[in-house]
Amino acid sequence: MREKGVLAMAVLIEAISVVIRCETIAEKYPDGVDQYIQDCPNGTLCMDDDIVQVGFMFSDDVNAFIGNLERLGFRCVTTDFFLREVNRPSPSQHI
Repeated sequence: MREKGVLAMAVLIEAISVVIRCETIAEKYPDGVDQYIQDCPNGTLCMDDDIVQVGFMFSDDVNAFIGNLERLGFRCVTTDFFLREVNRPSPSQHI
């Protein structure tokens, strides 16, 4: 249970991770979150109420995955080893 004003997310982040807000998937992915889960290219998907994570071991695999998402209208930026949605504040900007 969340306390008022406390952001709590619980997904595994390791290797190379793509993390997307569930609301963004619902808006942009054909047939929404359920189809995104079915289309996951490997068995690493984990999620909570707010975000979905898919992990990769190889950059070629993650680049192909991100390319498919970008063709569907997703916009991502890469900063160091973190991917975040364009026009969304980073966690430090919430403070």
